[in-house]
Amino acid sequence: LVRAIQTHPVVTVTGPEGIGKTQLALATAWFLDRVLHDTAASCSPLDQVWARHVAGIASALGTTLLPELWPSVIILDGCDVLHTHCVLREYVQDFVWGLLGRQPLLRVVLTVRTPLMWTHGGGCTMPLGPLAMTDAAKLLQKSLNRPFTAADYQALELAIPPASSMSSDAMATWVQTSRVVQATRGIPSQVLALVDRLKFHESTQTTHP
Repeated sequence: LVRAIQTHPVVTVTGPEGIGKTQLALATAWFLDRVLHDTAASCSPLDQVWARHVAGIASALGTTLLPELWPSVIILDGCDVLHTHCVLREYVQDFVWGLLGRQPLLRVVLTVRTPLMWTHGGGCTMPLGPLAMTDAAKLLQKSLNRPFTAADYQALELAIPPASSMSSDAMATWVQTSRVVQATRGIPSQVLALVDRLKFHESTQTTHP
């Protein structure tokens, strides 16, 4: 994403719910140090709330503030509603390209499940896909942040590995065969939800031996 916004003023990050679009956009923007984040996920009524979002961004930038002092990146998060509201989409599009007209170095990142159709060209689209199952298993290991227990293997419907000591890669290869892990479909939010389930199961066992 950092490379994409170096060459495109507008980047639309797409992918299914829970894939990590917002997290990627925020991590990239914070890496670049200057960020203004705005979410539109809970808009109702849409036209009024979007107007408030746009007004809030304009106010944050400042009507008299030099464009050179604007944030490097503006994130418009959760823009799926723009698919079904053509007038609203045109309104937001005109606002975004108006900002770019004032500050060509500005970068705008939008997150949405499927690509948006822009009449101004739309910059580039960056689709995010699910993790490979081995990577999903590695995320599970890293987020759990402890060795797997017998209770974990039972919850994962997975046999305890025959080797008493395994490398991280070998363990990921073993864990990825779990039906429960495969049910996450490699979607990061689902993997993290599984981590929470394992930790909750551990806490209940500790509390109630």
